[in-house]
Formats: sequence, structure tokens, C-alpha cells
Amino acid sequence: MTRGIDMLRTLKEQIEPGHAALVIVDVQNETTHREGLKSKVWGKGNLWQTYPLVPRMLQNLKPLLQAARQAGGVRFHVKTTDEVIQELKARAAKPVA
Repeated sequence: MTRGIDMLRTLKEQIEPGHAALVIVDVQNETTHREGLKSKVWGKGNLWQTYPLVPRMLQNLKPLLQAARQAGGVRFHVKTTDEVIQELKARAAKPVA
């Protein structure tokens, strides 16, 4: 018995704007900009030496977002912070009663 769910079998079907979403995770100045906090902590330019694809990703991100908007695609921007991660680590360390 089927539940009336259409399977998206081809790549073309799967990437149509009505069927796909663009998810952008943690593209923040403090973590990706050459003068951001991470670069200052690690030493100037060291971030991009460690992650050499960051400049290319940044260059391509704006046109990718514009294309997704024009196509009517759903876009999600996810931002994580160290504060949340530290809180989760602290919770995980506590014994469960």
C-alpha cells in the first residue's frame, strides 16, 4: 500500500527549488574572514592556510544565494556559537539522576 508519496528519483527532480533547500552553516566573519577572530587567534592568514577552500567558498556563496532566491528555493542560515557548545558540554558532563 502506498501513502501517496512521490519519490524523487532523478537528480534533476531532487534539486528543483520546490524539492530542495540550501543550508548554509557557520559562515560568520569571526570564523571565515581573514581578519576575523579565528585568524587573529591562529595568526594572520593561518586560517586560510589551514582551510584553503574558505576564500573560494566565500567568493561563490553570494552568487549561489542569489540563484537560490531567484529560483524560489528555501534557504536556511545556521549559526552556532561557542557559548551553546560549552553549555552542552557542561550538561553532558553532569550525571543523570
